[in-house]
Amino acid sequence: MRFVLGETVQRIHAKELSLTRELMAGLSEIPGVRLLGPGPAIERTAIVAFTLDGVDPSETAFLLDRQFGIAVRSGFHCTPLGHESAGTTETGAVRASPGYFTQQSDIVSLVRAVKEIGETLRT
Repeated sequence: MRFVLGETVQRIHAKELSLTRELMAGLSEIPGVRLLGPGPAIERTAIVAFTLDGVDPSETAFLLDRQFGIAVRSGFHCTPLGHESAGTTETGAVRASPGYFTQQSDIVSLVRAVKEIGETLRT
């Protein structure tokens, strides 16, 4: 509680939102990546859901964990209507959630890893 009061909720949210926008920008430059949900200009939480064409989200999450040491979640994330709207009811999506202690280098690493997975598995 002291930490949150000292940093303030507004500064914590601002940092997480900055990291989220950076992640979305990086992922959007990768061929075959489709971001789900509202764009970065919309007030949002620090959650980025995406798919990678031709790669099952569970495989993407597995490879990010095993080959790159990056923890993400795959699946439906308790939002079946969201997946119905996004057209991902068959596969789900990958979800990354930058937090206050996430470093900019973590975002760069995730983007590079997704790009490498896409280049490797889509060729």
